[in-house]
Amino acid sequence: MASRGLTALPNQQLLDYLNSQMRGKFNKAVLIGSNSISDNGLKALLEQTATLTYTKVKNYIFDEMMVESTYYDDAGVFTAIVNLTNEDSYNKHLYAVGLFSEDRIVGTIAKTPIIYLNEQIGGQFPIKIPIKGNEGEVVFRNTEYLPEAEAEERFLEPIVAMLGMNTNIHFTLIEAEINQMGDN
Repeated sequence: MASRGLTALPNQQLLDYLNSQMRGKFNKAVLIGSNSISDNGLKALLEQTATLTYTKVKNYIFDEMMVESTYYDDAGVFTAIVNLTNEDSYNKHLYAVGLFSEDRIVGTIAKTPIIYLNEQIGGQFPIKIPIKGNEGEVVFRNTEYLPEAEAEERFLEPIVAMLGMNTNIHFTLIEAEINQMGDN
């Protein structure tokens, strides 16, 4: 089943941490972007995601937040959920989302489509980092609630697969049903 999140490759620092006892340390997300939709300096910098450090990207970071949760999905892929609220008006173009430790060690940087963030734009970024882990193991959670992406992966997708249905069509039908229930 296809992943519904952004996919990022881990750098050696993240692999070293995750293979040790410090997996729960990468719980800070940063938004990386620019005022311009065509910032060639930032685009060139983001081509080197495996070697980026905080010092190299700090001038492009326009917000820092706690990661909603990190866990290993049903395929053993390390997943970090980053929530963007639609209440913040950044008025910036988002180029990437970074996963950092509290002491500003870069775990990974996932390039995004260039999105202009204003107060109407919000949502979740599930960042997928291919590292072997124990399926379903929660590493870090910033809230008591289960994020939508994690709930779909852990509960809805296996049920849909057992029923032998096309998941994309089924998700659309479920979303339509939920919206209809909300209108009542």
